[in-house]
Amino acid sequence: MRRVAIDIPKDDFLAILNAESDPKSPMFSNSICVKFYRLLTQPNVEYNGHFGSRFYIDLLPNEDNAYMRRRIFSLIKRHTLQSTKWLEKQSGKKL
Repeated sequence: MRRVAIDIPKDDFLAILNAESDPKSPMFSNSICVKFYRLLTQPNVEYNGHFGSRFYIDLLPNEDNAYMRRRIFSLIKRHTLQSTKWLEKQSGKKL
C-alpha cells in the first residue's frame, strides 16, 4: 500500500469541511470520504486540516496508477464544486 498526499487550495478545503459539517448539507451524509469508499478497494482517507489543506489516501498497488489518480482528482474537484455551490446558496454570496 502506498500513501499519497494531495494538496488543494485552502479555500477549497475549508469549503469541503464547512459543507460536510452542516447537518442540512447534502455533503453531511455524502462526504468525500464516503465517495472515496465507493471508488477505492480498501480506502483509508484522512483529512482534517491539522496538517494543512491536504488529503492523505492509501492506495493499493493496482490503484496506484495514472487512471486512478485522474479519478481521484476529478472526485475532489467535483466535491469541492458541490460544497462551494451549497455554501454560496446558503449564504447568498459568491465564495
